[in-house]
Amino acid sequence: MLKRCRLRLFLLCFILLSGTSVISVDAQVINSADAALIIGHLQELIISSGSPDSGRVQDLLHSMRPDGSWENIDYKSVRISQWQALSHLACVLSMVKNYVDKRSSFYKNGKLNSAIHRSLDFWLDHNFTSQNWWYNDIGVPNTLTDVLILFDNDMTKEELLSALNQMRGSYIDQTGQNRVWRAEIQLKIGLLEYGKGGTNLLGSPPERIQKSIDILKQEVVVRAQEGIQPDWSFHQHGVQQQFGNYGLAFASTQAEWAWILRGTAFQYDKEKMAILRNYILKGLSRVVWEGSMDISGAGRQLFPNSLISKGESVLRVLQLMVRADPAHASAYNQVIAFNKGESPNPGFLKGNTNFWRSDLMVDRSDRGYMSVRMCSKKIQSTESGNGENMLGNHLSDGATFIYQTGREYQDIFPVWNWHRIPGVTSYVQTKLLPLSWGGLHNGSNSVGGVSDSTCGIASMLFNRDGLTAHKSWFFGPRGLVCLGAGIHSSKNTNVSTTVNQCLLAGNVMVQTNRRELTISGGHQLDSRRIEWVRHDHVGYVFLQNENVHVSADNQQGDWARVFLRGSKKQVSRKVFNLWIDHGDQPHDQSYAYLILPDISTKLLASFIRHPSLKILQNDTTLQAVQYPATNLTQAVFYQAGEISLNKNTILQTNAACMLMVRQFKGKLKLTVAVPPELGKKIILSLNGHYTGRNCSYDPGKDQTEVIFNLPDGIYAGQSVTGLLTLL
Repeated sequence: MLKRCRLRLFLLCFILLSGTSVISVDAQVINSADAALIIGHLQELIISSGSPDSGRVQDLLHSMRPDGSWENIDYKSVRISQWQALSHLACVLSMVKNYVDKRSSFYKNGKLNSAIHRSLDFWLDHNFTSQNWWYNDIGVPNTLTDVLILFDNDMTKEELLSALNQMRGSYIDQTGQNRVWRAEIQLKIGLLEYGKGGTNLLGSPPERIQKSIDILKQEVVVRAQEGIQPDWSFHQHGVQQQFGNYGLAFASTQAEWAWILRGTAFQYDKEKMAILRNYILKGLSRVVWEGSMDISGAGRQLFPNSLISKGESVLRVLQLMVRADPAHASAYNQVIAFNKGESPNPGFLKGNTNFWRSDLMVDRSDRGYMSVRMCSKKIQSTESGNGENMLGNHLSDGATFIYQTGREYQDIFPVWNWHRIPGVTSYVQTKLLPLSWGGLHNGSNSVGGVSDSTCGIASMLFNRDGLTAHKSWFFGPRGLVCLGAGIHSSKNTNVSTTVNQCLLAGNVMVQTNRRELTISGGHQLDSRRIEWVRHDHVGYVFLQNENVHVSADNQQGDWARVFLRGSKKQVSRKVFNLWIDHGDQPHDQSYAYLILPDISTKLLASFIRHPSLKILQNDTTLQAVQYPATNLTQAVFYQAGEISLNKNTILQTNAACMLMVRQFKGKLKLTVAVPPELGKKIILSLNGHYTGRNCSYDPGKDQTEVIFNLPDGIYAGQSVTGLLTLL
């Protein structure tokens, strides 16, 4: 330590005497070349976030008041959501971008320079604040530092000192993306100070730069706390999946700095780049389809055009990673090309993914995209806060979304019947429960999934507000089988299971009593004899007698229902509705239906005549499906039980679990998982003599016992596969 202090003192004296720009911070060195490259990359990045817009600049110049403000901005507002005052800094940044961008017709324009000073000084003189800490500590400093970084050479010392003084409170603390944002702000402050000759305006610039970069890198880690999870999902605000909000911001910020620091002594190492790459390709990219983010990935931010906007943000992240991680550019470019409609779904994104840390299952194929989002006692549902997502009670209650074009639910939110979220079993007449940052928990921990990367099962014992249901989703070789059992309500009110509620796209075909009917706009049908429904190339097959409602009609609403600052102007959209009516105060009701994306009416009719699957059992002890042609059996055991794989093989389990069995050429492939809170060991028994890991054979019973020691800690809930060979 003494030697290190002496070295620092020597270097400080050397700097003071020679005027050199080399400063040591611990073992790291920042020099003028690195600083210039970092600042140059940062400026390029800020400018490239949008094309030059001379029309917007002209409008801003024309509408600016003499004092540097704009009439259309409510500067008195202190609201916690969509705080208008911040748009002032956005206007300043837009002008600065055009002033320093050589492509702009306003490049180095004197009139624009004067306007920038007036508008910047107006902000600095007033130092507007919001009731939402995020705007004050993160939103404002992040935008303001971008302005200062770009306008650096034209900024006065007084402006810089005033701006830096206002950002004193933006210290580095908190967790996850909030911590990353704060580190980014401090890094930009350090660069601003360093660019002015290393002056100690708010502390040692080199130390500030080093500490900020260290924190940015420290957050690129897999862990149980908020941030990147071991299944490549992302948590923030507790145990809650946050792909499209904090998780997207995290990917964007980290990809930016991975590129900005590339080629300097501060660049991310191979381990950090691998973690960031896996999160973006194995996590974030999987919830975007055809350029639009899945609703179950978007979180609470359901605004106009938000699904496409978030999809575009993911594409920007991928484009940044092409530059930051060029050795893997091919993978990023494949995802970009698919989401732009220029190439097929990349092979490495196909298949089934179980985000076991977040109760989310995603299934991608050449036919389309489907997902199921659930919640438990531990894993939170979708949050509501800052006046956002005010009606999203059921967005994690088994929400099942089906995408082919990616536009099936585009801006449907104002007119949605929020009691009838696709895939959810719910009351339809009671008032929605109040939502908060913690969302609404499920009263059960019997929630989870199992996946072998090709097929998967999601399962949820739903229990809230007097309503219970055993719900399972079986992603098989072709389509999605949805089973529900034990549907029970303590309230004398109607309960239904919604199959889908999406934007209407053409006519709806229905087969009832072996007759095909067409339902067009403004019509509906309620019947217990509906065999299948087809809409927008998706087939829905009812596998047992159900009281089914199908309709195609206009629905009305407004954005103010969805988020506080939304427009109150009435919106009307044509909507396709399909649900199963369980009646008032149901007791031990059930359902069984199959979803078949990308299927013709002819093939749908053929499937009814020659079904490729059979339901083995659907009750509160076991839900199971079998596909004879592919020798696949999928089962959810809610307690110890047994199942027949074929006429010669019976399989037993000692406890509740989710199980998939593939039979081929004298072998069995078993994939097992247990909800994270429910157990660490599963013992399976089956008749016959098998060999394999953790197998033991009892000749007297002619029975093989297989022990699955399941992962625990942060890997609890992950699927485990074993291969058995029949002797």
